[in-house]
Amino acid sequence: MTKTESGRRGNGEGSISAVRTLSNGDTVYRFSIWANSLTEGRKRVKGTHIGRSIQEAKKAMWEKKNEEETKHQSPAAQNFTVTNLLTEWMEKDRKNSGASPRTLQIQKDLIRLHVQPRMGRWLVTALTAGRLDDFHRELLNETELGRSRFQIHVVLNQMLGYAVKRGYLNVNPLLSVKVPRRQEKRKEEVSSLIKAWTPSEAGQLERAALADGNTLSLSIAFGLRTGMRRGEIFGLKWSQVNLDEGSLRIKEVLSTHGKLSRSMTEPKNAPSRRKIMLGQSALKILRLVQERQRLGQKADQPIPEFVFTTRSGEMQHPNNAYRALHRLLDAEQLPRLPFHSLRHTFVSIAAHQGWSIKQVSVYIGHANTLVTQTTYLHLWPEDQEAIEFDLAEPDNKSLEEEE
Repeated sequence: MTKTESGRRGNGEGSISAVRTLSNGDTVYRFSIWANSLTEGRKRVKGTHIGRSIQEAKKAMWEKKNEEETKHQSPAAQNFTVTNLLTEWMEKDRKNSGASPRTLQIQKDLIRLHVQPRMGRWLVTALTAGRLDDFHRELLNETELGRSRFQIHVVLNQMLGYAVKRGYLNVNPLLSVKVPRRQEKRKEEVSSLIKAWTPSEAGQLERAALADGNTLSLSIAFGLRTGMRRGEIFGLKWSQVNLDEGSLRIKEVLSTHGKLSRSMTEPKNAPSRRKIMLGQSALKILRLVQERQRLGQKADQPIPEFVFTTRSGEMQHPNNAYRALHRLLDAEQLPRLPFHSLRHTFVSIAAHQGWSIKQVSVYIGHANTLVTQTTYLHLWPEDQEAIEFDLAEPDNKSLEEEE
């Protein structure tokens, strides 16, 4: 009598059954799995394997599936690596897709930093949903990437869609893969939802930054006074600043992907490309930066291109500003909020001091006022008041007349 053990898997992973055990201890396994054949379309592949474990049978099943899906492909396609595919996709398809230079640069950085080092040598024909899922979980566990992991997923999906169109793959294996999410920390206090410093806290932070006096500290004070994005601040060049007129133009931004990568790209949208008229406080900060650069400049050293630079006059990495900000906040015993909270604080204080939402929205480069009002405008707990209003008592006379 045949002894059968069924080991069914999830959708697309096939099924393996242990049929009988031989006298030498080996087990006869039967397997079945769906494959996408170039000539026959979707078909069920069946087979048997004799071995010691179900893991061996699983490996034999996937080899059979891969053989069926690649046997009609050209030798060039069978030796095609992910790096080969990425290069071809970027040159022949993505470059002419209408994507902005900023988007293309971001995608190139993501590929260079996170995709090629981990899966560049993989054969395209060997890509499976399981391997791609493992890749995503590796990113989740080994990096601190947030939104960039979803951007990487989009890049891979577009690349594999191109591979299907070109005949390198029969089906996009990423279609059944979801980006794993991090477990969010529970926010127990309402105060943790406030992403802006109060006016008094902001004043304390600005005084500390000006007293500290180094370039990174001055960039923090400048962020408080302009509401500019981090990439706008560290991508700002002196050629875009007019101190006599008291203005600057935002034409480029500094984009970062990871601890080492940085590049100049276009602003994220049309409203972000804007002219800003500077207040006296912001102008004072720029003049301080300019003076510091002149004092530290050697005779044969050219004038730095960027406003907020390293000590050697090179492009600054924005991550350094986080450390400078946290150092100032800890010294002043202020809430540890991120660098982007300088922008939230600017919006909230400007609105509370009478500037219209439309004025503030245009100044900071938002596409519409809804984002400014719902995401950036904060009401601090100490500004909240009880809402009390009168409800008119019924007119007894009119009630009597109705009766």
